[in-house]
Amino acid sequence: MIAEIRDFLNRERGYSLLLIGILVFYSFFLILSEKEEYTPSPAMEKIKTVQASFESHRDEQDYLAKFFNENKDSALVAAGSFIMFILFIIIGFIMSVVFFVQRIHGRSLLERVSDGATVAWGVGDIAKIIILFISISIITGIGFGSINDAFFHDQHKNLFIILHTTVTDIAILCFIMYFIVIKYKASIKTIGLNGAHVIKDMIIGGISYSMILPYLLAVIVLLSIIMQMIQFEPPPHPLVDIFLIEDRQSPFLIGFSIVLACVIGPFIEEIFFRGFCYNAIKKKWGVRAAMIVTASFFAFIHQSTFSFIPIFFLGFILAYLYEKRGTLIPSITLHIVHNSLFIGYFFLLKRCVIDRIG
Repeated sequence: MIAEIRDFLNRERGYSLLLIGILVFYSFFLILSEKEEYTPSPAMEKIKTVQASFESHRDEQDYLAKFFNENKDSALVAAGSFIMFILFIIIGFIMSVVFFVQRIHGRSLLERVSDGATVAWGVGDIAKIIILFISISIITGIGFGSINDAFFHDQHKNLFIILHTTVTDIAILCFIMYFIVIKYKASIKTIGLNGAHVIKDMIIGGISYSMILPYLLAVIVLLSIIMQMIQFEPPPHPLVDIFLIEDRQSPFLIGFSIVLACVIGPFIEEIFFRGFCYNAIKKKWGVRAAMIVTASFFAFIHQSTFSFIPIFFLGFILAYLYEKRGTLIPSITLHIVHNSLFIGYFFLLKRCVIDRIG
């Protein structure tokens, strides 16, 4: 492994220089940046207000009933959503039992639709795309940050966060397409982007998510209990600030953020992690290693200590689904459903509770 890294750095001088530049930048950033004391954002202040309100009435048995009695529309929405959610979990649990029974009898519900041909690119190409992505991220981050400070006095921070995310997402998609289509002259069908069985694959993706949701929620609940026991409060996702603060002020920004998080992000992430990375790692180290490595990378890139295990679990399932089906459509669908469900739950909580108390 060390010899391969050394060979890569000697052979790819341009990428080596970019890597050195990245390391120098982050070294100076760590040395020169002052350690600031953590201060909760306005969004977190609203959430803490809600938590404090419920904590102060924890001993009042009828407090929740009184709250929903005073907010009947919130009660109806919450009850309807809860019933649908429970039905979704029950269906998923039944489907998961059917799946395991079929597996025991040597039958599979996931029929492969592609030949699974070996791809031309390799692990070194993954390293190149990561180096290019980080470089673009640094350049656009400095650029947008400078514009925001110079002309808007940091008043549109959330807007520039979304712009930065959008530009870097488009950039990594362009890099991937360059390596697949131009450098290696392959078709995008090589990574499983084909429309042969779109509707069926989308249904498989949705059903697969219903199957894993009970287990995913169990992991999240267990982690929440552990975090509460050790009194660890994980930092909120940047989108939480945007959704809470910009909701009334900038509907367009909220709408685009939702599309970015629920559709564009999952689409590009599946192309990169499953379509590009998984195939290259699988070619070098095999299926199991590819599933574990891409799931770990997928969890690590989301930069959340609390969410690492649930995201790893999700990434492993996405890789398994891609391997068994041979197309990205089910994985993309599952990813979109997952993000949409959690963001939908957040907005439901915001409308029914946070906006009424915070």
